[in-house]
Amino acid sequence: MSAVKPMESFDVFLALSSEHAELGARVEVRMARAGISVYNPHRDLADSARARKAGMVDELRDKLKASRTVVALFDERLHFYPNVAFETGAALGMGKPVYGITESVERPTHSDLPKFIQLFGLADIDRVIDAIRRQRGARGSTRSRDLGMRSMRRMKKLPA
Repeated sequence: MSAVKPMESFDVFLALSSEHAELGARVEVRMARAGISVYNPHRDLADSARARKAGMVDELRDKLKASRTVVALFDERLHFYPNVAFETGAALGMGKPVYGITESVERPTHSDLPKFIQLFGLADIDRVIDAIRRQRGARGSTRSRDLGMRSMRRMKKLPA
C-alpha cells in the first residue's frame, strides 16, 4: 500500500502577469527572507509535470487552495491582466486574504483604482509581509481593508 503524499502548502500564491516576472522574483526573495513560503506560477508551472499532463487550470486551482494568501502584483499602470483578475477573484471566492503590491510612485486614491483592485486595495511590501506573518500567527485580522490598506502606500524599490 502506498502512502498518500500530503499536499504542499504555501503562505503566498503570487498572482502576476508574465510581464512582471522580474518583479515577482524580487518580491519572492523579500518574502523568503522573511520566512514566507511562496508559490510563483511563472516559475513553478514550467517545472510541473502535472501542469503539462492535467492542465494548467487544475494546477493553479490546487495551488490556490494550498496557499493561505494571494499577493497580486501590478505595474505603475495598474493594468487589468485577465489571469491576475481570475486568480484574485478565485482567491476572494475561497475567502482568502488578497493583497495588491505595485512599484508605482504615484498614489492614486481608492476611487481611482480599477474596480477589481478596489476589492482588496494596494499596500507596500513591508506592510504585506507583516500582515502575512501576523496571519500565520493567527493574531488579529489580516484582511486588507482591516489593515488600513485601502489607499496605496509607495512601495520601496526592491533591489534587483
